[in-house]
Amino acid sequence: MKRASKFTIPPNWKVLFNDLGLDIHEVLAHADLPQGLFDQQKVQLTPAQYFQIWHGIEAASHGTEMPLKLAEILSFESCDVPIYAAMCSDNLNAALVRLRDYKPLIGPMILDIEKDNTTTQLTLGCYGYEGELPKTLNLTEMVFMTQL
Repeated sequence: MKRASKFTIPPNWKVLFNDLGLDIHEVLAHADLPQGLFDQQKVQLTPAQYFQIWHGIEAASHGTEMPLKLAEILSFESCDVPIYAAMCSDNLNAALVRLRDYKPLIGPMILDIEKDNTTTQLTLGCYGYEGELPKTLNLTEMVFMTQL
């Protein structure tokens, strides 16, 4: 699958920040992104900006366990279509294959799956970014995978 150079961020992220108790302006300031980013009709981020916003979320959370809080409020209505499709899968392995195939459409993330008769192992990677991955993003992915 071709890798995207920009990712459209759904408008529901603005609502999601509010539900998480995050100040969107503080998130954007920590991410070093324009304050009016979410006032645009279509929000698009480069891979580097995608990870910047996750660093902004982490900094603006002031130590709150954001991945667990996100798990509490995440609903089918607030999910991107690929995530919704995965949540509707018959079993975990089918859900993971859907996520692997469609995850690159919603963020600069790569999901590798290794499975045999007794185990399924996931490796999460990224592209377009050389820095340290935000701890909050890594933990959010782990929490999400356990909820499938």
